[in-house]
Amino acid sequence: MDSAAYGLADLPAADVSARTTETQRERFSPALTMSFPQVAIGAEAVPLTPGQLMQANLASVFCEEDEAARSAAFGLLWHDDPVIYDRETAAAGRPAVLGAAGRFAKRLGSGSCTPTGSVVGHNGLYMMRWALMDGLALVGTGCHVAQIRKSRIDTLYVVED
Repeated sequence: MDSAAYGLADLPAADVSARTTETQRERFSPALTMSFPQVAIGAEAVPLTPGQLMQANLASVFCEEDEAARSAAFGLLWHDDPVIYDRETAAAGRPAVLGAAGRFAKRLGSGSCTPTGSVVGHNGLYMMRWALMDGLALVGTGCHVAQIRKSRIDTLYVVED
């Protein structure tokens, strides 16, 4: 899928650092380079869509190797009192979420994260499926289910297949 499939084709680029593979850059460069959680279009700042927010969270928080970059992206994408549920954690607070994201990125190693379909959901609850790749080898699959409020993530469930 290309960025147009995610509704990102017309978004302007700005500076945000993220560790990505060339495939991710080609596929999601608008999502990985825009300002979060809003993007300026004309004279107005427009909130990210849930799909853009979840893609940015996967790439810039969960698949980011650099702790400082992960923390900076987290501050832009998440609310102040986040909650996370994954296979190892059911916890609240910034340190808990960043710890879970760090473990996820560490398991990924030099691989890449790729959304595998459209983000679906409504009324503040959204799901995005993803795949973890190491070159051409599939490392794992799963999904993120997020409660989103005012263009930021409140709660995230990380479900691994």
